[in-house]
Amino acid sequence: MIHVVCVHTAMALVEPLTKIFQEYLPEVNVNHIADSSLIKEVIAAGEVTPAVRRRLLSYYNGAAEAAQRIAPQVDMFVLAQGSMARMEQRLSELTGKPVLSSPVLGVKGLRKFLNI
Repeated sequence: MIHVVCVHTAMALVEPLTKIFQEYLPEVNVNHIADSSLIKEVIAAGEVTPAVRRRLLSYYNGAAEAAQRIAPQVDMFVLAQGSMARMEQRLSELTGKPVLSSPVLGVKGLRKFLNI
């Protein structure tokens, strides 16, 4: 069985992504890692504060460390929010696994749609 981990900065996409995997890739085992507190703080402050930037950087580092630990049991990582896209290359380098991110998938999808 293929194992995929989706990394989120909000809970909003956990259920929809689970359903998408069930519908289109039922043979894939999908798990989610999420921390929705970051987006709540940004909304409350009306901006990305220095404290949120520090926590986000810490979160990226923690996610990278966790990814290295679970990489032997995972076939692929999916970064489910655009805010995570900057981790794509680093996670791939650290884990040796393919990593997909929402913005990249959107661009690739558009490229395919436009036959470029």
